[in-house]
Parts: sequence; C-alpha cells; structure tokens
Amino acid sequence: MIAPEGSALLANQRGEVTLGFQSLECPMLDERQRTRSNRLDGLPVWTRALRLSHAGVPTELHVYPGGCHVFQMAPDNPVTQQANGDIDEWLARPIASSASR
Repeated sequence: MIAPEGSALLANQRGEVTLGFQSLECPMLDERQRTRSNRLDGLPVWTRALRLSHAGVPTELHVYPGGCHVFQMAPDNPVTQQANGDIDEWLARPIASSASR
C-alpha cells in the first residue's frame, strides 16, 4: 500500500500529473517519533521537513500544541481554527501565484 503523499510523488515521477504543492496535515500523532504515522519515507516528519528546506524546497512545518488526533473535527476549537487558517493562507499562495501567470 502506498501512502497518500507517496501516491502523489509517484504520479508526478511517472509524468501523470504535475505536482505543484502538497499539504500533509496529520503526521503528528506521536511527538516521540516512534509510530509509522509520524514518519514519511521512513523519516521522522521533522527530519523530512529539514531536509526539504535544506534542499531549497519551500517547506513549512506547523506544530499545534494541544491538537489531539482528528482535532480538525472540532471546528470551534481554537487550535482547529488556527490550523485551518494556516492551511487556507498556505493554499492561497500557490493558487494566487498560478493565477497571475
């Protein structure tokens, strides 16, 4: 089974799609980095974010203290509102950029 982020990268490598950006919202279940859910390509999410950034890939990593698993399901929660606002702002940037081309 291929993880969602892997599916997008594989489709991009095969030339099936052009990957403009990718949002990975939930690799945050274990801050100790001990579970598979907290790893991408076998690396802790923090390490992956640092490697992408060092390679010149525009990268953002947001940590939401108090954001338990599926916290996004509680729309009135301040943590959810902050995370959703950050995602909306992040998504608006590449959309605005591609619209101005």
